[in-house]
This record gives sequence, structure tokens and C-alpha cells, in this order.
Amino acid sequence: THAWVPGKPQKEYALKLGFKLNKIQEGVYVTDTNRFTEIFEANKMNDSFPKVLICVARYIPAKGLEVLWEAFRKLKDGNKSDWQLWCVGHGSGFENRKEYDGICHLGFVQPKDLQGIMKDAGVFVLPSLFEPWGVVVQEFASAGFPLLLSDKVGSGSRFLKNEENGYSFKANDVNDLYHALIEVTSLTDVEYKTMAAKSNEIAANLTIKNWVETLVSIRLNGPV
Repeated sequence: THAWVPGKPQKEYALKLGFKLNKIQEGVYVTDTNRFTEIFEANKMNDSFPKVLICVARYIPAKGLEVLWEAFRKLKDGNKSDWQLWCVGHGSGFENRKEYDGICHLGFVQPKDLQGIMKDAGVFVLPSLFEPWGVVVQEFASAGFPLLLSDKVGSGSRFLKNEENGYSFKANDVNDLYHALIEVTSLTDVEYKTMAAKSNEIAANLTIKNWVETLVSIRLNGPV
């Protein structure tokens, strides 16, 4: 009777399947925003913004890590940037990782340990070539991270407002990501904090409480 989907891309698909607009609900994937907002509250008191990009993704072709590494190498070589890139994750491509200047491969990190790493990072980047949603985007938005997302990251449709809390770039396009990196690494501390607050604000519009309310609504309006 109903379709409960992550967001706009899946909503459009549900419409094509024949579901009526009033029978489609968004927000089936949600994170514990309170847990990650603690990081935002702690970091917003800092005087300067950490010059660290962080990517959390499996080391597989679909995540576009090769594109990210090459774009970051161009940033370091062409702009003498003092930014770092921390990559968290593991997978079949880990042994072939690029060891460029400024890139730190942290490997697999337990969820309970990731928050400690997040406190020392500044901007979240996800260069996926294929990413139907990606709950990790809401986690980092809740934590007050400006976002750099490829146009193939589905959750960007909900959590990224281009130039307000980050930037979108074309998937599998080194040059487009390079230019997005220049944009985000050129911001002032005040501009970073404005973006951080905007990310946290957007992420707060979808909570576990919303999820429960949607479930109850579907149950009340569905078949007995």
C-alpha cells in the first residue's frame, strides 16, 4: 500500500512504479543525529577549522577513490596546499592505494573509534561513482562537516545544498573534483563555520523521532 524510501531519487522511482504521491514516504534511512551533533557542538568552539579532508568509504571501484587521490595530488602539486586527506576504510583495492603526499590511509576503523577521528577533521568528501544513498553523509552533516559529494551520491539530494554547506562535482571527473577542492580549501574560518552550521541544521530535519512517526503513520493508514 505504501512505499517508504530514502529520498528524492527513490521517490521518483516509486512514482514510476505506480505509487500515488500521498502513499510515498521519505526517510527510511536515518542516523542518530544527537550522537553526531555532539561533535558539531564541540568543534564550533574552536578558533580555526581543521585543514583535513576525510573520506569514509570502502576501497572498491564504485567509491571513486582513485579520482579523489588524483584530484588531491593536483591540489597539493599545483597550489602548495597544506591540507591533508584522511581515508578511512578497507576493501579489495586497499593494497593498491596511492601513497601521495598528504594522504593518510587509516584502514578500517570501528564505528566507536571513528568519532575521535572526526573531531580532528574538517570537510567530508565522498567521490562515489555509484551511491544510491549513503547514510554516512547524514552522519557527517550532523557532525557539522561541509560536504563535497559527487553527483552520484543519492543522499546529496537531501543533505547538500550547493555552495551553502558544500559543493557537488561530477562523478569520475578529476578536474571537476579538483576545482571543488580549490573552492572548499579557499574558504575562511568564518565561511567554514557557516557551512558547518548549515550542514548540522539540514541533518537535524531527519531524526529517529521522524522515523518512528512515519512508521506509525504508515501502519495507521495501511491494511489491518
